[in-house]
Amino acid sequence: MKIIDVDVPADMSIADGDRRLADVAAELAADWFVRQCENNFAMLYLYMIETNRETGEGGKLAIAESNQELPGDDWKLATGERISPSWDQDRARVRIGLSMRSLSILGMKPKNAK
Repeated sequence: MKIIDVDVPADMSIADGDRRLADVAAELAADWFVRQCENNFAMLYLYMIETNRETGEGGKLAIAESNQELPGDDWKLATGERISPSWDQDRARVRIGLSMRSLSILGMKPKNAK
């Protein structure tokens, strides 16, 4: 399972930020595809940890069956929509990308956050 830091610094251009989000969606879709192929009956969802706007901590996404398999207690469902086993990898990438754009996780990280 991949845990991806959605690092979108406040000084990143809109075009670069959009490319970054597309890359993250592609990574998550690839991870989902492998996991779904390994177990056709897995019920996989997109989980997130929101970005703390003061410290820049958080801002993470992962594909998992439940938050029980993720490290820490801060994980919550990003969307209630299951990533359907009937989707192909490209459709999963598009749906994950659309879901990500509405999340509070995408709060911009302060310039001084590490």
